[in-house]
Amino acid sequence: MEISPNLAGAFEDSVRQIRRRFMERLDQQIEELDDCAVEIEQNQQASTALLAATEIVHRIAGVARTLGFPQLGHLAAEAEGTLLSASNMPASNNRLQALNAMECLVIEMIKISEECLTSAAMGPNSVT
Repeated sequence: MEISPNLAGAFEDSVRQIRRRFMERLDQQIEELDDCAVEIEQNQQASTALLAATEIVHRIAGVARTLGFPQLGHLAAEAEGTLLSASNMPASNNRLQALNAMECLVIEMIKISEECLTSAAMGPNSVT
């Protein structure tokens, strides 16, 4: 079965729009993860921050690879696992591992966000 060029083009446009919205949300998610990290660092009973961070990284892990960000998806999945461990067993070592995983994820998110800005500056057709 062959897909018509019109349908394929509409699908590609939809994926591009979803990917663009995903990239636009990165800065907000970075701020949210930074806020969670501060709370996790400062508060021994940071269960709310751990849960919030887990939800954010879970959403990122669920869609990043599909939208063409395999490294981001991998780092988000790792961060989710360490956050779940820290939530279930709040030893300081687990919290440190979760914070390190979150930091690696945020660094990748910043990199993607900066690449998006560079692409946008080059013109409207450069962001895919």
